[in-house]
Parts: sequence; C-alpha cells; structure tokens
Amino acid sequence: MLITRYSHLVQMYHTLGPEVVFIGQIPNTAMKAAILLDLTARGVRLLPPATAQMLNGAKTAQALLLAPWMLPHTQVITRRKALLDALHDYGKHGIAAAVTKHDHLHCGHGVRCWNDLEMLYNVMSL
Repeated sequence: MLITRYSHLVQMYHTLGPEVVFIGQIPNTAMKAAILLDLTARGVRLLPPATAQMLNGAKTAQALLLAPWMLPHTQVITRRKALLDALHDYGKHGIAAAVTKHDHLHCGHGVRCWNDLEMLYNVMSL
C-alpha cells in the first residue's frame, strides 16, 4: 500500500506494516524520532528514509554521521566535559578560534564565531 499524506498515515497508524510505503516527511514535532523509529521497526518503507529525515533537521546528527566529509576537527559537543576535551584538542592543534552551531535553530540562528576559545567556554558554561 502506498501512502502519500501524513494525515492518512496517522489514521491508519496501528495497522501499518511491511507492506506499506510512505512517501513524505514526518513533521518536526517532539514525536518525530519516536515515530520514525517505530515505523522502521514495523518495516514500513519510508521515502525519504528515516535517517535522511533526521539528518535534515539536526546539524549535530549531520556532524556525527557525516564526519568524514566535515571540516577537520569538527566535533559534536553535548556536555561540558566534551567541550573541555575539545578545547584541549584544539589547543594542541594550534586552533585559536571556532564556529559553533546550536542544534535545531534555522536560518543562520544559533551560528556563533568565537575568536577566543576561553570566551567560548565561559559563555557556554553559564
């Protein structure tokens, strides 16, 4: 069965299985990851695939999964310890400036250029 509208997918959700192909995007909601995971577990074929849909809206996921194609020393930092480790690594490589991207902000919002890594740490630690 071919489904091309999200509203139809929701109406038939509990009957979905491997015989279903859904063509379309799962909307960006708090439930998106859970829905994509569940549909994949049920064997529903998704176009675009679940991984592509998740990567579309999450720059951190892109940086992690597409690391071989990112700029050198690109890192995903989700905790203070990871930030400290990254700053230490950057210091060892002579990197004095960085660009950060706050995940899930769009249209250039959340992009910051840091000319001083100590200032980056101080602001991010607040």
